[in-house]
Amino acid sequence: MKRLALALVLTACGSRGSKPAEEPKDLAAIVFSDDPVAVLADLEDRLAAAREVEVIADVHAEGALTAEVHGELHVERERVSWIKVKGWFVDQPVQTKWSSLTPLSELTFDVTPPEWAEGLLVGAVRMGTLHNWAMVMSEKDPDIGHGDVRSWVLVEHVAWAEGGAPTRTLTWTIVVDGIPTGEVALELDERMLPLRRRQVVHFPQGDMRVEERYRRFDVVP
Repeated sequence: MKRLALALVLTACGSRGSKPAEEPKDLAAIVFSDDPVAVLADLEDRLAAAREVEVIADVHAEGALTAEVHGELHVERERVSWIKVKGWFVDQPVQTKWSSLTPLSELTFDVTPPEWAEGLLVGAVRMGTLHNWAMVMSEKDPDIGHGDVRSWVLVEHVAWAEGGAPTRTLTWTIVVDGIPTGEVALELDERMLPLRRRQVVHFPQGDMRVEERYRRFDVVP
């Protein structure tokens, strides 16, 4: 299994002339253009370490489970995380909110704000936002990965979509408890942050096809 790992050293080298070298405008794309594993690892690390992340998305799901929801995920690493969701889930209207300040289960009372941040954001990358939004719509706390989402939900076969790095679209297989459970295609914007996600999730009763379009994906380092 190819585990995500990131070991990157950037060395700034000035020219011998008096004028310093100009910094690339799209440094992330240049550095990682040939390494999809490093791109995904860098994305997760940026989100997990950020002071604040705000995500606004429209999610459509069909197949084994259906959803048509608009949601928001707000994470302040050292203070609070919250989720708001509105729309339709399994043919039922929903409008709900959740906050890490008032968890629903005794199992999550002692989860710290940074742990919520890591679980929610890395989980959103590996599984998509719908996973935890579905938990909230089912009146449960988000699933932060039994304490460590990075070891609970793994990724395999990370690659660029057909067309390579210029597509800015990463693909991988989701593996939960050692079992492949879905396939993902995640399109990144010029900031190397999520723009659009398409995935297929396998359930015993059949597949669910999901599309997430991110109206906003802002990160404050």
